[in-house]
Amino acid sequence: MHEYSVAYQIYETLKHVIEERGDVKKVKKVILEIGELTLINPEQLEFCFSAITSEDEIMKDSELEIEMKKAVVECEKCGKVENLTPGIFICLKCGSPLKISGGRDLVIKSVDVEV
Repeated sequence: MHEYSVAYQIYETLKHVIEERGDVKKVKKVILEIGELTLINPEQLEFCFSAITSEDEIMKDSELEIEMKKAVVECEKCGKVENLTPGIFICLKCGSPLKISGGRDLVIKSVDVEV
């Protein structure tokens, strides 16, 4: 299950940061920014994250907020940037090929903690 391994990586990253800080008593909320091209199902990710953190006293019951980010393409010639439109592979302005320039990332945008 793809979402489980992603949720586990998020958990491991947070655990590492918490250990480095040393003063975190509780993680209240984690905000993620996920590109639509990651093909991650937000509901499944939330479920997996909840299951993984359920035994961790510091992260147990933390809220996972997910912000989905649109895929973005850029024209290789004129530099026009726009949201990806399925079936459109060339720039409507100049006719040059488009390249994907956004929407493949997963970023931990912020973490709300109690110290």
